[in-house]
Amino acid sequence: MPKIGLLLAIFTRELKTAFFLALSDESNIQIRATASNTAELLTFNRSLQPDVIVLEWDLPGRPMTEVYPVLTQADFPPAIFIIGKPSSEDCIRDLAPAGDLFTDPEKLINALNLK
Repeated sequence: MPKIGLLLAIFTRELKTAFFLALSDESNIQIRATASNTAELLTFNRSLQPDVIVLEWDLPGRPMTEVYPVLTQADFPPAIFIIGKPSSEDCIRDLAPAGDLFTDPEKLINALNLK
């Protein structure tokens, strides 16, 4: 079974460490990179084409309302799990087509297990 390519886009050090430690021992997951700002996120997304992005909404750099649409433009866009609460739930609904956004950890785990 091929490994799920994961990109951690998390600025908060404690969160990044926790996710890295929790996911790095999973046999079906390969953490391909970690991004600390939106420029790194966009670069890694383009070059590594991850299956899943764990994304801290308040990542430093460009506003996520500008970055999120770029992440989903690929032929096979990654599933995206958002950490943190966006300032407006409406902006999430407007940005994210059904099925590619996970705001619940259980949904992310289920999605990872289905790949």
